[in-house]
Amino acid sequence: MSDRRILLLLAAACVGGDPAPTEQASRPKLVAKPPPEPVDTGPEPSNNRAPRIGRITFEPSKPTTNDDVTVSVEVTDADDDPIDLDYQWSKNGRRVLHLTRETVPSKEFAKGDVLTVEITAADREEEVVRDSDPLKIINAVPTFISDPRNLRKIHGFKVEADDPDGDRLKYSLKGAPRGMTIDARSGVLSYEGSPDEPGGDYTVSVIAADPSKAQARWQFALSVSPGSTAKGDAQKTGARETGARKAKTRDAGR
Repeated sequence: MSDRRILLLLAAACVGGDPAPTEQASRPKLVAKPPPEPVDTGPEPSNNRAPRIGRITFEPSKPTTNDDVTVSVEVTDADDDPIDLDYQWSKNGRRVLHLTRETVPSKEFAKGDVLTVEITAADREEEVVRDSDPLKIINAVPTFISDPRNLRKIHGFKVEADDPDGDRLKYSLKGAPRGMTIDARSGVLSYEGSPDEPGGDYTVSVIAADPSKAQARWQFALSVSPGSTAKGDAQKTGARETGARKAKTRDAGR
């Protein structure tokens, strides 16, 4: 009887124990992950096309210190966008910050200076930059200050010319009668006459030349009596000057 009781107690102990683990209890718990942060991929791609700078020209193409210099630019835009142009000039390789317009006044440069200009063309999104070819300032032709119409007395008359580059000028005569000379530096005319003078009508040219051989020409006409020798005769001859003509200039090579 005691053995049966022991068996029953053992059976009861087995039935009342911990339950066997189920399949659901053995699965790992699922944890929700936060959404990924957005990645910056930059601006949206644009179909805009940049402007194009074509031919760059100067007016005049051979400037002197008498000339203002203006640049002209050929520019196109495939999208027909409005285009803004900016200019930055340089002189002898150095930027001149206040020269930012199409035209450079002549007072800004001297003979021998070399100008360049940087062109910037910009549309609504993009810009392009291009440098011009160099432009050299060449020698300027002298000009006469004296008016030939004021010539009444040849002997002692001073012919005056000016050189825009500040060069020293040399005076000479062409087509003058015998006995007429001019001081090469001062431009003062002398006429003592000559006993060998055949007489006749003359067109006299006074030439002013700079060191680069650029010339200005100043002309007057006169009549000379044969054998004029006295200063008084020369002065009288000068008074019969028959018609002064406007001075002519000629570039003899810059």
